Amino acid sequence: MEAIEQRIKEQGDLVRSLKSKNADKDQISAEVATLKALKDELTALNPAGPSSLKTDKPKKDDDKKVKGGFTLKNAKVN
Repeated sequence: MEAIEQRIKEQGDLVRSLKSKNADKDQISAEVATLKALKDELTALNPAGPSSLKTDKPKKDDDKKVKGGFTLKNAKVN
């Protein structure tokens, strides 16, 4: 299972690299499809889900709660 997780990490890095280099959309789509296939393979081996691939990043909603929920979108200038 660790081998598949490593392949997923490498494939994800490849996809991020291609996106940052503004590669051809077809090439990116093909690599994303490969990444999805690897993730499906991992899910088939571990139906509970890949716990090692989850991040501790807060969701966008959680981020707003931390900041107090107040944001100034347009400042009034007199």
